[in-house]
Amino acid sequence: MKGILSRDFLALILSVAVVGLGLGATLPLTALALTQAGYGTGVVGLMTATQAGGASPSRRSRAGWLRVAERARRSSSR
Repeated sequence: MKGILSRDFLALILSVAVVGLGLGATLPLTALALTQAGYGTGVVGLMTATQAGGASPSRRSRAGWLRVAERARRSSSR
């Protein structure tokens, strides 16, 4: 029986760790960038939660969300 820390298993663990560190570094930056762009807290929370949840909406859906976010930003600046 092979040892539990085989080379493939170690590569998998390190890959997951790198992705986790990358997400952990970009989530706060996403929130700051959206806030500085003038988006409201609802849009910032929704986009950050989507990113944190690992959801990957399709392009069409993402474009729809961006339109909704742009409308929200326009209405909040009035």
